[in-house]
Amino acid sequence: MRSLSLFVSISLVFFCGLTAVNAADDKVDLGDADRHVKIRWRTEIPIPVGSKYLRLWLPYPVSDENQTVENVRVSGNFDQSGIYRENIHGNLMQYVRWMQFRGTAWIELSFEIRRKERIQRNLQDGSQETPTELSRYLWIDPKTRFDIREVLEQLDCEGLSLLERARKVYDHVVDNFDRDPKIVGCGTGNVPDFLRSRMGKCADFSTMFVTLCRAVGVPCREVYGTRTGKSVKGDISDAYHCWTEFYLPGTGWVAADPADVRKFTRSNGMELDHPKAKEKREYFFGGIDKYRIRLAHGSDIRLAPAQELSSLTYFMCPYLEIGYQSSCNGADIKHMDLVGLKFFGTYYELEERRSLIGVGEKAPIFCGETADGQVVKIEDYLGKKIVVINFFATWCGRCNWESKGLNRIAREYADKDVAVLRVSFNEKRAKVLNFVEKHEIEFPVLVDPDRTLCELFGLKYVPTNIIINTDGVIYFVSGLLPEEDLRRQIDLVIKSKAD
Repeated sequence: MRSLSLFVSISLVFFCGLTAVNAADDKVDLGDADRHVKIRWRTEIPIPVGSKYLRLWLPYPVSDENQTVENVRVSGNFDQSGIYRENIHGNLMQYVRWMQFRGTAWIELSFEIRRKERIQRNLQDGSQETPTELSRYLWIDPKTRFDIREVLEQLDCEGLSLLERARKVYDHVVDNFDRDPKIVGCGTGNVPDFLRSRMGKCADFSTMFVTLCRAVGVPCREVYGTRTGKSVKGDISDAYHCWTEFYLPGTGWVAADPADVRKFTRSNGMELDHPKAKEKREYFFGGIDKYRIRLAHGSDIRLAPAQELSSLTYFMCPYLEIGYQSSCNGADIKHMDLVGLKFFGTYYELEERRSLIGVGEKAPIFCGETADGQVVKIEDYLGKKIVVINFFATWCGRCNWESKGLNRIAREYADKDVAVLRVSFNEKRAKVLNFVEKHEIEFPVLVDPDRTLCELFGLKYVPTNIIINTDGVIYFVSGLLPEEDLRRQIDLVIKSKAD
């Protein structure tokens, strides 16, 4: 039988109006302290009559230079699940599927995150050329380029540096467009429509900035995420937000958020020449606050596994597709029986957990045994090698996902004085040995049945990745980490050692 796939963008179905969380973000706190919160997302889906299956994708939070994600938990009554990476932009996602289900399908994803303010000043163009792998961040649809031809004439960026071009585009977007709070969600990100109306939301501002930057030769991309409020706890069900990053060869990716400048002026009834408005204009060119969480970047996103319908303009909220049996051929979204569909997003602030070892602390000296009985002494490495320690559990799906990448890193960095170790969390030797053989792990895997090693590092959750530099000092601590991000951190340690 032929099936017809229909989808619901849950964020647009349920998110109505602005919450206190959004309103609070009109005032940007410039404080230095990190923001440490726990996030909980829950989606409940009543199974429509005649549906054959449900497929749901959720953005999967990961650590980077400005946020550390820990203790990710996924639960629900789904039949299949997995963590996938789409191959264009590299975004991670949690994918789940329900088959032949009766009743209400549900999934809950929670995690802890420590987010810091990102400030980039003294920006440098650099003399080197833009890397070729960033060429996709210069592409513009020919029709869109035609639509913006008059704006490009006004900008007149000939002879300017990349930084000067980016700043000119930023000021043009702030000066010539305004925020319309009545628009549902984040807007559409449609450049021609935004040019005509001059009113929009964050997706419209971001897409316009990205498009104009690319048109004048500055690599640029959209960034998507969610906000957290400034209070101890709150509802963030409709707190999604998008901003941008442009690339300077001498600096790297630089944050810019013209939408939040106009949100501030609109919410406070200010003109752009007001001193506080000028302050925000300067702040959001190279700066973003700590009250937001990065989830994904890029546009025209093809999910993994691939969705049946067209590419997504942005991916910062749950995306649902419903497959129908042929008896429902011709059904459309307006006639689907989805009464009771719910999405909840909440956060609450966490007290600092001081037990987990932190960056800058001396690594503890320890001795342990591998699954096959070999003795490993950390002091044999300290002062000689950079040490990457991955704490894991055999039952942890996210830990299994890291295995192949760790194997590759251990092989490829062996001649660069980098050692990789894994430490199992509270498990018996036989189970760990079976895991080692199954995944063909090529470096030492230590057993820690009584959690002695885990307690030395103050560990409570897996996976946890720790990098120790050659001085025996903790350089980096993170939860689940994609291979390319771990490589980048190792390269930074190697570079700091060379300097």
